[in-house]
Amino acid sequence: MSLLSHKRKKSYPSDLTDKEWVLLAPLLPVSWKNGRPPRHEMREIVDAIRYFLRTGCQWRYLPAEFPPWKDRLLVVEQVEQGGSLGAGS
Repeated sequence: MSLLSHKRKKSYPSDLTDKEWVLLAPLLPVSWKNGRPPRHEMREIVDAIRYFLRTGCQWRYLPAEFPPWKDRLLVVEQVEQGGSLGAGS
């Protein structure tokens, strides 16, 4: 998975720039706590979370092109439970 790959066709003002992604990507987990890799690119999940925070919409009402809400929630829960945004996570 390339650091700069970005599958979604539609972009939003809340999306990370490539420069922001290069800085943030090394801080994100490469797998879930259960050891499985994410089913969706982490950049897509982060963009969805940023969209949610920027717009204030309800979690389940994000545009359909973002990953499913349960996958987004896994990232949020990991961060809340143990600050998994550390190097080497």
